[in-house]
Amino acid sequence: MTRRRHRFRAAIVAVGLLLLAAVTFVPLAAAQSGPRLTPRLRVAQLSADQGRITTLPGLGCAGHALTGIDAVRSLASAGRSRSYRVYLPTTSKPGIRLPVVIDFHALASNGQLQESLTGFRALAESEGFILVHPDGVGTPSGWNALLNTTSGIDDVQFTSDLLDDLLRDYCVDARRIYATGFSNGAMLASRIGCQLGSRVAAIAPVAGFYTPDDNCVGVAPVLAIHGTNDDVVPFAGGLTVGVPYPGVEESLKQWAGTVAHCSGAESSYYIGPGLRLESYEGCGRELSSLLIVEGLGHAPPTGAVAEYIWSFFKQQQLPWPTSYAANAPVTPSGLP
Repeated sequence: MTRRRHRFRAAIVAVGLLLLAAVTFVPLAAAQSGPRLTPRLRVAQLSADQGRITTLPGLGCAGHALTGIDAVRSLASAGRSRSYRVYLPTTSKPGIRLPVVIDFHALASNGQLQESLTGFRALAESEGFILVHPDGVGTPSGWNALLNTTSGIDDVQFTSDLLDDLLRDYCVDARRIYATGFSNGAMLASRIGCQLGSRVAAIAPVAGFYTPDDNCVGVAPVLAIHGTNDDVVPFAGGLTVGVPYPGVEESLKQWAGTVAHCSGAESSYYIGPGLRLESYEGCGRELSSLLIVEGLGHAPPTGAVAEYIWSFFKQQQLPWPTSYAANAPVTPSGLP
């Protein structure tokens, strides 16, 4: 086992113990089963500007960054107007490139609601990353991933266009762009890891990971999270919104075999009571892991679960320089 793999496992176990002590998931009203755990971990206080919405000018690494505020931005993608929310933390400094976390919402939701349900906003402030919440389209609003609720809409292209928009107007470290999401948003994060793996350093789908049928390009490392009592996207497989779902363990097996081409065996071990980590060896950069939360229903991550995801993200990055060399005059933060 490589030294990098040892470090990853040690970090996963350490954060898993934190998760065991402090995790909480916020249930959706019509989709919760299993236990609710009480959080014991306090995270950074939200910015005083949390509720203020404004429009940011183009910034880039040469601009003087406005910090601690939200922006609602729009762009044209495939002939359609699309929107997303972006939060730039107060800790950002002009000329210092920041990582990006893109968090996709569930079906019949939106970026603003997703932000309120998860723990990434406070974490973006304390850890210093740019947080992005895109808005889906359709009725109900969602993503063209597995469920095909937005037939004819190219959400992978929208995500690629969104990244271009961010790289042009914000000081972004193009090596450290990550995607997560909940439910149908997790399904899109899965597609992003497959089709935009050359642009995204890692993905962490929550309650909706699957292996797309698409041709994958530069596959991203994956950490999937799923509860065994999920009755909306069934853990062991079944129907989700009338669409067959193979189950998350089968999805990870497919991903490891046909997408990441892992050459090693599967391993499974407990990192705490009710917390089991499954992973595949011999995947190279394309780590393939699944955190199973026993007894948990269909619920988005908050608190320590968001920290768990961020701990995984921090250990993944694309090689430097990337294909965005034109965005690279300023020395990025965190280079070896």
